[in-house]
Amino acid sequence: MIPSYKSIALLKIFLLFFLLTGVLQAGQTGKIVGRVTDASTGEPLPGVNVFLEGTMIGAASDMEGDYFILNIPPGTYAVIASMIGYQRMRVSDVRVSVDRSTRIDIMLETTVIEGEEVTVVAERPLVQRDLTATASSVSSEEIGMMPVERFEDILQLQAGIVEDAQGELHIRGGRSDEIAYMVDGVPVSDPFSGRMAVDVDQGIVQEMKVISGTFNAEYGKVMSGVVEIVTKDPEEGLHAGGTLYMGDYISSHKTLFPHIDDVTPTNLTNAQAYLTGTIPIMKNRIGFYASLRRYENEGWLYGQRRFLPSDSSNFQSPDAIYTEQTGDDSYVSMNTTEQYYGNAKLVYRPFNALKMSYSFLGDLSRYRFYNHLFKYNPDGDIKNKEYGYTHMLLVNHMLHPSTFYTIKLSRYHFDYKSYLYEDTDDARYANPELLLNREDAFSFLTGGTNMTHFYRTTTVNLVKFDLTSQITKVHQIKVGAEVKHNELTMRAQSATYQGEEGGGVFDAAAFFN
Repeated sequence: MIPSYKSIALLKIFLLFFLLTGVLQAGQTGKIVGRVTDASTGEPLPGVNVFLEGTMIGAASDMEGDYFILNIPPGTYAVIASMIGYQRMRVSDVRVSVDRSTRIDIMLETTVIEGEEVTVVAERPLVQRDLTATASSVSSEEIGMMPVERFEDILQLQAGIVEDAQGELHIRGGRSDEIAYMVDGVPVSDPFSGRMAVDVDQGIVQEMKVISGTFNAEYGKVMSGVVEIVTKDPEEGLHAGGTLYMGDYISSHKTLFPHIDDVTPTNLTNAQAYLTGTIPIMKNRIGFYASLRRYENEGWLYGQRRFLPSDSSNFQSPDAIYTEQTGDDSYVSMNTTEQYYGNAKLVYRPFNALKMSYSFLGDLSRYRFYNHLFKYNPDGDIKNKEYGYTHMLLVNHMLHPSTFYTIKLSRYHFDYKSYLYEDTDDARYANPELLLNREDAFSFLTGGTNMTHFYRTTTVNLVKFDLTSQITKVHQIKVGAEVKHNELTMRAQSATYQGEEGGGVFDAAAFFN
C-alpha cells in the first residue's frame, strides 16, 4: 500500500521530534540533486523523468524543475533525463559518494526528431558544499590502480594517517583505539582493542570514506577518526575474475637487513578470485558476490639460528664462562604473515522499493612480530593466530521517494591466541632459567623459550535502525537507534617446565619479565 501524503507529513513531524532526542548513526548511500531547465529559455521544466541508467532508481522534477534521488549506493553512474518534445540527455561519469550530495543540473533542448540523445561528461566540483567535516573518499576504481597489499595500506595513503612500529593506525596523532570502523553502516570496532574486528580484503570495497575531523552528530563514540567501508553489490549478468602476483623485498642495506639479498620471487604471494552475478530465472532480483583471497608474506626481518632453545650458556661467573651453540646458522624469517580472506554477499529485491542483503566477512591470520632478543634464537619466540567473522543482515526500504529506512542485524566474533606451543605443558618448552643466559640486559638470548600464553575472544551482537527523510529541498534529516551487546573473555598465563628430576614447576614470568 502506498502511504498517503498526510501520513508522510505526520511521519516527517515524528522524525523531526526524534531528531532532537534520538541517537544518530551513519548511512552508506548518497544522493543526486539538481534542476532541469529549458536550454533556450532557462525556464524550469516540471515532470522530467530523471533516472540512473541500468537501474530502477529515479525521480521526476517538480514544478520548479528541481529533483532529488535518495538512497543511491556509492559508485559511478550515468544520469538520464527525458521528456516528450526534448532531446534525451545523458550525463556520464557521475560520482556518488557515501553521505554526500552530487549536484547535476540539466539543460534540455527541444527537438522534432524522436530518439535524439545528447551525452555530456559530469565534472566534479572544486568545492563540496555539503562537506562539513575533513573527509576523503576512495572509490573501487582508484583502489584497483593502487599498488597496495592490505586494506591498511590504503588508509596510510590518506592525509593525516600514519602506522606505528606495532602496525597500529593513528589519525591526526590520536590513539589507535579512538578510530571507529564501519562496514556497510555497521560498527565493527573491537570493544577491547578499538581495532577493526575483521580484516577486509580491499578487493571487495566499493568505496571507503575517512573522516579525520569535525564529526557530525551522527557519529557517536568517536574521538580520532571514522573509517567507513561500503562493500560491492552484485553485478548484473555473470562475471568472474582474479589476481595473482608474486615478489620479494630487496635492499642495499645488507648489514641492517641480513639475508635481504637472497631474492626469492615466491616470498610474497597473493592470489584472489571473485564471482558475481544475478539469477535470470528470478528476473535478476537475486544477486550474489563471492570472493576468496590468500596472502603470504615471508617478511624482511630475519634472525639467524645460531642457538637452539635448549642451548645453555653462562656469562655470570668470569671463571666459568661457556657457550653452547648447536644451531645450523640458517636464516629464519621473524615477521612472517599468512592470511586468508572470505567474503560472500547475497542480495534479494522482492520489489524495487525493498532491498534485503546478507553478508559474511571472514579472515584467518597467522603471523609473528620481530623480537630483537631472539635474533639468534629465532625458534624460541611466540607466534600469533587470530580469526574473525561477521554476519550482517540488512533491510533497506523506500517508504516514499523522500523517505527510507534501514534495519541492520549483525554478529561478529574475534578470537586471538599467542603462544609458542599450544599445550602449556609441552615437553619442548625449555627451562625458563635459560632465559637468563645473556651477557647483559642489552644482548641477545642464547637459549630458552618465550613462555607466554595469551588468549582473547570478543563477540558482539548488534541491532540498528536508521531512518532518512528529505523534509525540504535543502534539508535532510537522519535518525537512528542502536542496541549492542558485548561479550569479552581474556586469559593470560605462563607455560610450565617440569625439571628432569621432577623437582617442581618453574614460572616463566619471573624470569622473562
